[in-house]
Amino acid sequence: MELKFENFLEIVEEAGQCILEMSRRDDYTVGDKGKAGPVTEADLAANQILMKLRNELEGSWYISEESDLDPAKLDSQYVWIVDPMDGTREFVEGVPEYAVSVALVRSQRILFSAVYNPHEALDYQIEGKLGFKAVSDNCRNNLKGICVSRSEWKRNLFEDFEDFEFHPVGSIAYKLALVARGSFEGVISLRPKNEWDIAGGVGLIQAAHKTACDVLGRKFQWNRMCKLEGVLAGDDSFVRNTLASYDLHKAFR
Repeated sequence: MELKFENFLEIVEEAGQCILEMSRRDDYTVGDKGKAGPVTEADLAANQILMKLRNELEGSWYISEESDLDPAKLDSQYVWIVDPMDGTREFVEGVPEYAVSVALVRSQRILFSAVYNPHEALDYQIEGKLGFKAVSDNCRNNLKGICVSRSEWKRNLFEDFEDFEFHPVGSIAYKLALVARGSFEGVISLRPKNEWDIAGGVGLIQAAHKTACDVLGRKFQWNRMCKLEGVLAGDDSFVRNTLASYDLHKAFR
């Protein structure tokens, strides 16, 4: 089956541009999903655009934060794992650190993924080959240290860690893209994640020949409909040294 990767990228960009246009308005609606956080008109509009990905690949299944999940589809050969906007809190607060995150998975292999921050750049990989499209002159490049969640940083989850220079950043998908790009040495998250939060970014990490795992050092399994125990990603030496030096699971909240 021929995969039309250029079409996939066009749909991702369309969703990102929709979000960007709404970010310039002051009248978009904001709902509340309780512990799952806010959901906005922009999330839902981007999801409608991204659902067109199913039509690009006959028989594929679509898992999204903003769509109903169907356990009957766990055995689908091709699965889209999508977060229409990872970092909705940042979007609402006017912090430009959110992103569209998309991954196409077949037999646990991420064939295609894209993380699109419409304020900065589109990072993507096609069958293991990285691509990058800047949309701003403000791309983060060649920074030092480890990026962590803004909310986790505010909760002081990293107060017992030494020898790291931490940088609070929004969306986990965006953070993974920055690490894949080489802007930061690594990323650590000590809170549960959903597949759609990280699949797009993990695809980029893998294409960059870096390592991504949970806080127990386990590789991620896709299309399982279960919570993931945090994220650790970066060069293999960084990941191995961090797992050896710190009990990340004990710090996991």
